Amino acid sequence: MTAQLAQLVDGVRICEKYSCGAVQIASLNGCTWWEVNAKLVGETSADDKTLRSFGTIRTVVKASEPRAITTVLLISQELLALKHIVTEISANCHHDPVGDNTPSSAYTPINN
Repeated sequence: MTAQLAQLVDGVRICEKYSCGAVQIASLNGCTWWEVNAKLVGETSADDKTLRSFGTIRTVVKASEPRAITTVLLISQELLALKHIVTEISANCHHDPVGDNTPSSAYTPINN
């Protein structure tokens, strides 16, 4: 996770530019891979305080040992200045083969 936090975008650390969240995951029996999903919500505009969804984040994480705590960084592509919140975080521990689910992170904007 330290490497992710140190990642630079336009010369700025990634979570100093974009809205990010984090979650700690662990499993009693360990996992062959993890899938972590979240939603990014925030005010519609400076004038309209109605909350709306701006996008979803899907992060695939490598295997974990039994009872090992792993911190997962959830990175959006929405500017931090907009003060969005990462919410509705869910984590799924998989025991099936990884297949094409190599560690990755994807942000998908929602067009409202």
